[in-house]
Amino acid sequence: MSVQFGVLHFDGSAVDQHYLEEVQSVIAPYGPDGGRTYINKGIGVLYCAFETTKESHNENQPHASESEIVTTWDGRLDNREELIGLLEGALGDDPTDVAIVAASYERWGVDCLRRLIGDWAVSIWDPRDRTLILAKDFVGSRQLYYSLEPHRVTWCSVLDPLAVCVNCTPNLNEEYIAGWLWSYPALHLTPYVGIQSVPASTYILIRHGVPKVQNHWTFDPETTTVYRDDQAYEEHFRTVLFESVRRRLRSDTAVLAELSGGMDSSSIVCVGDLLIAQARTQARRLDTISYYDDQEPSWNEFPFFTIVEQRREQSGFHLDMSKNGGLASLDCKNLIAVPGYDQRGIEVEKERVMCFKSNGNRILLSGVGGDEFLGGVPSPIPELADLLRAGRLRQFGSQLKKWSLVKRRPAAHLLKETLAMVWPWQALPVSQSNDTPRWLRRDFIHRNRAAFTPDRRKFRPWRMRPSFQSGLMTLDVLRAQIGTPCLPWLGIYDTTYPYLDRDLIAFSLSLPCDQLLRAGQRRSLMRRALQDIVPSEILNRKRKAFVSRRPLVCIASEWNAIQALIKNSRLADLGCVEPAFYYEGFVEASKGISRDLLFLLRALKLEVWLKNIIERRRAAPKSAEMPMHRSHAVSGTIAGTSQLKEIHLS
Repeated sequence: MSVQFGVLHFDGSAVDQHYLEEVQSVIAPYGPDGGRTYINKGIGVLYCAFETTKESHNENQPHASESEIVTTWDGRLDNREELIGLLEGALGDDPTDVAIVAASYERWGVDCLRRLIGDWAVSIWDPRDRTLILAKDFVGSRQLYYSLEPHRVTWCSVLDPLAVCVNCTPNLNEEYIAGWLWSYPALHLTPYVGIQSVPASTYILIRHGVPKVQNHWTFDPETTTVYRDDQAYEEHFRTVLFESVRRRLRSDTAVLAELSGGMDSSSIVCVGDLLIAQARTQARRLDTISYYDDQEPSWNEFPFFTIVEQRREQSGFHLDMSKNGGLASLDCKNLIAVPGYDQRGIEVEKERVMCFKSNGNRILLSGVGGDEFLGGVPSPIPELADLLRAGRLRQFGSQLKKWSLVKRRPAAHLLKETLAMVWPWQALPVSQSNDTPRWLRRDFIHRNRAAFTPDRRKFRPWRMRPSFQSGLMTLDVLRAQIGTPCLPWLGIYDTTYPYLDRDLIAFSLSLPCDQLLRAGQRRSLMRRALQDIVPSEILNRKRKAFVSRRPLVCIASEWNAIQALIKNSRLADLGCVEPAFYYEGFVEASKGISRDLLFLLRALKLEVWLKNIIERRRAAPKSAEMPMHRSHAVSGTIAGTSQLKEIHLS
């Protein structure tokens, strides 16, 4: 993950060289392959390289064109050959990704962004009209943050330089905290007031201090894929899956893939092996890392991932999750900019980084997204809603009966859920329902109701299929899920997601629902298409393993530490939880009662993170603190956002 940082003074005043040197020291761990600086007429840009492809070794970033347009790029460009053909005559003999992107902007302006396929974040400074463009790819796998002030804007692909200024942390954003406690925060939010994230599939255009937010890419709801027989669907799926994995094996070092023993990760590894054997990839070796816990009866993955290892005649790195860390501590002197880590997570990350270093890997392939987009979630509601919306009542009745029998649920219940999806305004906001844990304060929920209420504004049932809209909402959840940054002081690597490939998701969203999921058969298309590629023991698994016992055991074994943490709850001090109900929830969990367990675990991670942040704030010498300029007007740059709420750290 290469790092880009920039600061732009709107009045053209000179950028402080000492300030850039400070920032350079903060971001240097992310870019072990060196970096360069660009300074000119009120703008300063830093770049620290993390090279993963043979072309990246030839990049000179920040990239300055003859017209003085400055481009910094962190990413992998998957459609290089297509763009090179379209830009004939504008590029040299061996163009780098950043050179292709810069030439694309020269040719098409901001319209070039929709043409860029891959994992990327880019910043473009155009001095001709003093315009700054900050943009991310459609899924947001690379991060890009910015802080807009009256006299300047700063941006960076990591939070650290924006969130910390000589150990001084800005105030926290309550709406982000609410989003974290319920599911995931909105895509444009960060934990800090005055710092925002560029949302996926979006660009921020800043001219003379005024921001404009635009989408540069969206899936077409009118696109459908219809074939006469199953074999055609299967062939098309194999084509897009192979291409997605091939794109992510573009590396001049060995690539590491997570191998859980489930269908998603196993398919990536098996497809990757075939591509390497056929010499269709830049990478020449694919290593694996697998996680297991012998003490978790519901997570017995070892027999399954070893089946894949035996087939490929290569053993991978095995990480025993039962030996790692605690849930109630975070013994760390380094900045952790966002919540999500505890001591257990830190220890797991240390072992994973050790695997990267021993194998010389720089890229990690993850199976995230396969369940969600390829029929792994056995819900018939999207299919039934599509049939009802299309007026195919005979088929709707037949499928409703089939699914009622398979799910062992009354047809009336399924019908009610289907109607709620077709006419979503029937559903109550979460803040008015009983779905939220009782230990969350009602006034806290009310103040942050946008975080607790599903965003239905994009749902236009008269314009798009319900299953298509369901896919878009799922994508938003996954975008937020993959937004946690890595920890540079442990080790750097790029994580990429073959099932979140733009072409693969477009294909899955265009399919009839019964290709992906059939009554009594999850993953229908995947099972049919990969039967000669993935071991049958994996394809025929009834369900993927899951963790249910281990968190309850950890809470019980660490009860004294958790009790001390909850009795001095930062979330209670900040007015987020009702202390008595909150404590009671953890007492129940310590006795093996799993009600609200996922919410409690998220709250526990947040408590640990807040404790770490506040202790860092208190430990900072007063003389070292510097003011962090913030502008509440920034919240208005994203359409529909509510006014930011500040949490002041004591």
